[in-house]
Amino acid sequence: MANTSIPTVPAAEARSSSYKFLRQIGRLVGPYWSSEQKWRVRGYTFALFLLTLAQVALAVWTSYWNRALFDALEARSLRQFLWQIGAFAIIFALTI
Repeated sequence: MANTSIPTVPAAEARSSSYKFLRQIGRLVGPYWSSEQKWRVRGYTFALFLLTLAQVALAVWTSYWNRALFDALEARSLRQFLWQIGAFAIIFALTI
């Protein structure tokens, strides 16, 4: 019978390869981050970080909205349902 176990990598070797990868990334982006336009680059990176956080926040908000929408449907409340439709319009506009 053939050995079908998955080969494992020792922890020290995994840390070493992770460290090598991070060093390669540092060598690649280092000149870009320390160029004459470093503040513009850092600003763009910060803006990208904020946009990513905003997208995650909108996804979480959509999840909460989904729960509230189905609660309104279960309660058969037209007022709550219409409120959730308005909330969806706001979420939709922000995701564009």
